[in-house]
Amino acid sequence: MREPSESEPLSHSELDISPGELATRYACGGMLGIVIAVLVVLFFAINSAALCIAIAVIAVVGCGFLAGYHGDRFWIGFGKVVQWLM
Repeated sequence: MREPSESEPLSHSELDISPGELATRYACGGMLGIVIAVLVVLFFAINSAALCIAIAVIAVVGCGFLAGYHGDRFWIGFGKVVQWLM
């Protein structure tokens, strides 16, 4: 496997992980997305069902994708954001 630069995206074949591990990463990121969506909806007191669903879909897909393809770098970055917010 070649060494990519930090800004260069990896393709699935270059990730060097099994499909099961990719699915696990995506699922864990998706669960984080659900938590983030609920917090955003509650914090901003959003009453529109369509907007709540849109926020949830964007958060789940976004977090799932980032966790799936960036793995530990995503979780380390997320931890830094949480520390900064605290």
